[in-house]
Amino acid sequence: MFDVNTTLILGAGASHGYGYPLGDELIQKIINSAEKEILLDPSYTGQTNLQVDLKFIQQMAHTLRFYDPVSIDSFLMNYSGNTLFIKAVKMIIAKIILSCSNEKKFERGATYDGGLKEMSNWYRYIWNALVAGVAPKDLADQRMQPNFNIITFNYDSSLEHYLYTRVDSQSSFLTADQKRDFKVKIANSIHHVYGSLLNFTGNEAGAKYEIYFPPNYLTADFLSQCCKNIHLINEREKNYQSLHEIIKKSEQIVFLGFGFDDTNIGESVLNLKDTINTRVSPSGKLLPVVKYTNFGDSALINSKVESFTKPNVPYPHKSSDRVFKSTKRVYQALAEDFSLNTF
Repeated sequence: MFDVNTTLILGAGASHGYGYPLGDELIQKIINSAEKEILLDPSYTGQTNLQVDLKFIQQMAHTLRFYDPVSIDSFLMNYSGNTLFIKAVKMIIAKIILSCSNEKKFERGATYDGGLKEMSNWYRYIWNALVAGVAPKDLADQRMQPNFNIITFNYDSSLEHYLYTRVDSQSSFLTADQKRDFKVKIANSIHHVYGSLLNFTGNEAGAKYEIYFPPNYLTADFLSQCCKNIHLINEREKNYQSLHEIIKKSEQIVFLGFGFDDTNIGESVLNLKDTINTRVSPSGKLLPVVKYTNFGDSALINSKVESFTKPNVPYPHKSSDRVFKSTKRVYQALAEDFSLNTF
C-alpha cells in the first residue's frame, strides 16, 4: 500500500501515452469524424431515434472549424439548449475515446507513438505501489485502506481496466474472494470528476466492470448509453465537497498530465487555494508535499502551482520545501524525478 496518504490528480496528459487525445487533438478528431459523416449510418439513427442528416453533420464540422475553440466544453456551452447538437457531439466523443483504447499499451516496454522510444505504461507504478510487499489477505481486507485516492478528469477508464485485469489475471496470487474485495477497494479509490464512459463501479458484491475495447462493440445503442456518462459544464455537480475532503487529508498530492485549467482548480471544483492547506507535521515537515509534471515547462503552469502552494505558516518554511516539479512525460517523471507512493 502507499506509504503516505496520497492523492493523484490526473489530466489528459496522463492518458496521452495510452493513445488518448489531448484537448486540441480531441477537437480535431471530432471535426474529422463529423466530416466523414460517421453518424449517417442507418444503424445510428435507427437505434437511437437520433435523426441526423448530412446537412446537420456538415454544419457541425464547419462550426467547429470556424469557432476553433480552446476546449470542446467551452464550445458546447454555446449550444447548451440544442439537445440534438449536444447528443451528436457526445456520441462522436464517445466513439473517439473508446476507439483509442489499446491494450497493447499495457505491455512491457510499451512506448509513445511517433517514433519516440520513451516508455509510456506508468500505470505499473500504481500497481507496484499497491501490491509490493503486501500480503494478499491485506490487499483484500476492507479494514486496511490503500492510503491513496485518484481524482481524474478523463472520460476513459484505461486505469481501471489495467488494474482490474492485473487483479483478475489467471496467474494472480489472489483467490477469487480476494480479487473481488481488492477490486472494491480500487474502485472506491478512483473518482471521475466529469464522468466515465465505461461501467467501472464498486459494490458489496464486488467490483464489476465490462470491457468494450474492441471497435465491434461500438454500436449506436452502446454509444448512446455512454453519452449519459459524459458530464459537460452545465451538467456537472454543483458540490464537490467529497473531493475537497480527500485533498485536505492528503499528505502528498501528485498532479500528472494536468493542465491546471482555471475552472478545474477553482472554487467550483477542486478549490485548490483552500483545499491544499499548508500544515506542519509532528516531525516538522511541510505538508502536503506537492509533485507535478509540466512537460515543456510552461511558465503559466508554474505560476498557477505557486499561487496555491505558498505556505501560510511562518518562516523558515517556504514553497520549495514541499513542491517538486518534473518537466518530463509522466512515465519518465515517475521513473526519474519523484516517487509515487512516498516522500
